[in-house]
Amino acid sequence: MDLILELIVSVIVQFVVEVIGELLLDTALRGVASAVQSRLGRYVLSALIGELFGVWWGHHLSGHGTLPKLLWVSLVFAVVAFVLSLQARGSETPLRGAGWSRLLLPPWRWSRDRLIGLGILNVVLAQGIVIGYLGGHG
Repeated sequence: MDLILELIVSVIVQFVVEVIGELLLDTALRGVASAVQSRLGRYVLSALIGELFGVWWGHHLSGHGTLPKLLWVSLVFAVVAFVLSLQARGSETPLRGAGWSRLLLPPWRWSRDRLIGLGILNVVLAQGIVIGYLGGHG
């Protein structure tokens, strides 16, 4: 009888956890979808992901003696993106009407907004690498 009661409680708890988890995930994904509709939201989300990856990567490579090469690549990309943004044309078209062809343009034809976003991403990626590397286990 104890086994049946334990099984019933486990099923109920599992069901409740899955339903609450699904509701939380659904709410989070709707929030992210709403955030990426604006340029600022895309910048913030991109920066958050870049920072997290950078910290992880820096921590992963800490103790190897030299700073990760991705740090220097990120810094160069940031500088190039910001320099190109000074010469770039204005804002990009909204994501809904742009299509996939916009993603395949060479960087010197990107809009100012897209180049600034790339620069921000690479700055926070480099920052995250330094934080992870210096705070790592090395």
